[in-house]
Amino acid sequence: MDDTARPPLRLQAISSKPLSLKDTQLHIDEFLRDLNSRNAFAKGLDSTTSSQLEKLGKALKEERVRERKER
Repeated sequence: MDDTARPPLRLQAISSKPLSLKDTQLHIDEFLRDLNSRNAFAKGLDSTTSSQLEKLGKALKEERVRERKER
């Protein structure tokens, strides 16, 4: 067994651009469809990521509905 502890890989964004709630939701939904179509979770990956992204997508939908009602 390897005694040396290795920290997880750290990613750092080098640029960013703002997205609307609608575009963000579309990107998340597309990512989830692609991920599920590849059966990634059948290979032992944790379903927590999928679950959290689904919750985020649902929250974005609710936020968009609230914004439309406020207009």
